[in-house]
Amino acid sequence: MRLSRRSWAAVAALAIGSVGAASAAAFLPGVRGYALYHGYATLQASVAATEVPLPTSASRCVNCHDAAPSGAPRRVVRLDRASLVQPTARRGGPVSAYDAASFCAAVREGLDPSFVILDRTMPRFALSDDDCGALWRYVSAR
Repeated sequence: MRLSRRSWAAVAALAIGSVGAASAAAFLPGVRGYALYHGYATLQASVAATEVPLPTSASRCVNCHDAAPSGAPRRVVRLDRASLVQPTARRGGPVSAYDAASFCAAVREGLDPSFVILDRTMPRFALSDDDCGALWRYVSAR
């Protein structure tokens, strides 16, 4: 069964509000990743090559990586299974595909699977291994 965006939001808000994000992730697969991606759980991020923290409202993945990002750089693509795991030449680099480890390197350090540096408009996130794994599971299943 696939839930609508509204249904996921309700489930995430209910689960996180009633038992906390860590507990919700334990009994509702996908909730933590959804909550991180959509901004229901806080993501700590900074501007690339600086230590300037971004406001949490500016560090939501959905701000730039949704189906029709508003105000996002034109190069930004929707994050889903096809855009991540399909072998593709990205930013002039060799053909590559993301896996969980390369995805976490991209969001933390700004390096894609072929070690090409992501644009500086992509924030660098301070994510635990558990949160990065939850985010990967969510975006790679879309």
